[in-house]
Amino acid sequence: MNHSFEIMAPGGDFASLSAALRSGADSVYIGVGDLNMRSHATMNFQIEELEEVVRLARAAGKKLYLTLNTIIFNSELEKMRQLCDHAKKAGVDAVIASDFAVISYARSIGLSVHGSVQMNLSNLEAVRFAAQFADVVVLARELALEDIASICRSIKEENICGPSGDLLKIEIFIHGALCVAQSGRCFMSQISCNQSANRGRCFQPCRRKYEIKDADSGMTFLLENSNVMSPTDLCMLYHLKELLESGASVFKIEGRGRSADYVANVVSVYREGLDEVAEKGFLSDESASRLMARLEKTFNRSFWHGGYYLGENLDEWSKLSGNQSPVQKKFLGRVTNFFARSMIAEITLEAGEFPQDGQALITGKITGAMELEKCHFMLDEKYPEIAPKGSQITFKVDRKVRRGDLFYQEIPRKFGYISNLDEA
Repeated sequence: MNHSFEIMAPGGDFASLSAALRSGADSVYIGVGDLNMRSHATMNFQIEELEEVVRLARAAGKKLYLTLNTIIFNSELEKMRQLCDHAKKAGVDAVIASDFAVISYARSIGLSVHGSVQMNLSNLEAVRFAAQFADVVVLARELALEDIASICRSIKEENICGPSGDLLKIEIFIHGALCVAQSGRCFMSQISCNQSANRGRCFQPCRRKYEIKDADSGMTFLLENSNVMSPTDLCMLYHLKELLESGASVFKIEGRGRSADYVANVVSVYREGLDEVAEKGFLSDESASRLMARLEKTFNRSFWHGGYYLGENLDEWSKLSGNQSPVQKKFLGRVTNFFARSMIAEITLEAGEFPQDGQALITGKITGAMELEKCHFMLDEKYPEIAPKGSQITFKVDRKVRRGDLFYQEIPRKFGYISNLDEA
């Protein structure tokens, strides 16, 4: 299959940004401040960090997009303009927007625009209209693959181009969390918590447990699955061939609120899978099984395979409120030294002991995420079975790590009890 495509990865902080850049993403999308749809769910970058973010993306040869996709109030117009001005100056490749105030101002200063999924573009005429100001648009989540393919064919047949003069590109989501409203235009948080999801402040009431109560008697009924409004995560790994054949060319991974190891793992899985399909025309059973095992290891609420792209109704609900990955992270310490010539990392165990040949993870602002399937360490020139809390261990690594990087042990998750371990 001869298909050109772009994998767009989330960047919620510097560590996940670096993870995306190192793991095969072609572009990264970020948020700055509070005018984006994940302003409540993740830390976001500060406006003074934008130049550094762009510099890192450029050094890796990747594109950098800024999400500015909330509803904009009149009182926020000046803040929006300042952010667009800063993005233009910093060299951001495009803003992802749905509010016409953002779109209009970005275009007036020569800043490229990508149409957000919040625009709810669901037909060719809407797409044609959006092409007046956007070079890339995200199609509505209500569309099946056959609808997407039809729109993509018409774009080519009718030569529908964006402001750049190039054919309009279609972007679609391929992996990650789903809103109970499917489209993302949800008002549940607004109604229940007075915090609007359309303003980036979703409190996720759909992820909570609920019970049915008889209004007359006061009797309550426990449901077999109390997470009745918490959708499972979209996963398109088994349908990569259909994605490429649809004509969509920008494949977006959700997760700006996720950790660096999540981003690294998911991006690398889809990089490998899409490359194999592009080269061979299919994803082998062996590759599909191996890559799915890697996805299942990372944060997930179980998976909806194919989902709405196959025309299925949103009736796949998570059986647990949180992470269903069989692996969880336990923070143990930090990198305190790195010896470049020998590629040796030194770790100080601050929070607990670590077993010989244990599975580990190192994350950091520039390091991104580095998984160690079998960490064979030395302590006091010996190889003990256990390194106690407070000790310093050393071991070889494949690439540079940095002082201050965080060191985790990856351990089997025990379902059925509440853990205080890191769930990010």
